Amino acid sequence: MLREIDTFFAEDPNTTKKLMLMHEIDYKNPGKKRYKFNSFLTDKQREHYIEVAKTQNVGLVCEAGTPGLSDPAKEFIKQCWIHDIPFEILPGATALIPAVISSNWNTTQF
Repeated sequence: MLREIDTFFAEDPNTTKKLMLMHEIDYKNPGKKRYKFNSFLTDKQREHYIEVAKTQNVGLVCEAGTPGLSDPAKEFIKQCWIHDIPFEILPGATALIPAVISSNWNTTQF
């Protein structure tokens, strides 16, 4: 699945680079783009990322914890719902958490 992604949004692009190397994905390929994606994005950056997600095959890589519960991915998933951008969440050890994350429920209390 990672090989199919054209553009990566990452909390830490250097950590994502290591992940890509582990999976033998050519991160230097000009067709693969990487953007830093964290809580400190400006509104303009967020709008740009949404436009990118509408037109490209995007992967959001979270380096720690469960993505989508209380990190920058949560806001991105919300924007995908708002803008009708299809998305998938890859499951980990349990199917419950990806189901909660992709449901668009308010997870603020988690």
